[in-house]
Amino acid sequence: MTLALGLSACKKDQSSALNEKQLALAGNWRLNDMMQTNNEDGRPQGNDVSSLNYSSIQLGSQGTFTASGAENGKAINGSWTANGEQLSLKKADGESILLNIVSAKGDSLTLAQNYPATANLASGTIYYALNK
Repeated sequence: MTLALGLSACKKDQSSALNEKQLALAGNWRLNDMMQTNNEDGRPQGNDVSSLNYSSIQLGSQGTFTASGAENGKAINGSWTANGEQLSLKKADGESILLNIVSAKGDSLTLAQNYPATANLASGTIYYALNK
């Protein structure tokens, strides 16, 4: 019986830690910089904030998000979760976007999105630097 209580306590602690991490990510984030990198066989790209479709994202404490600032003026929304080192955005239309959490400290958040090789371009990573 003592063992069962001990295991239950561990599960509650893990669940609380995840909730705390999600609450730490909740808030209004604005893109302030981005960098695209390619593998050796691709063309290097410099910083270009304007190429990001959405310049701000609001991660709600109830697991909803809204991204805005697109050139077409349309915002998107849906739900979000943070599991381990990944941020998952599920848009209302069902499309999912998976981002790696590189760093989350105070009012700064760095995310990374890997992309596959296409046509004559190599695979690579886009890094997004956001601030509250």
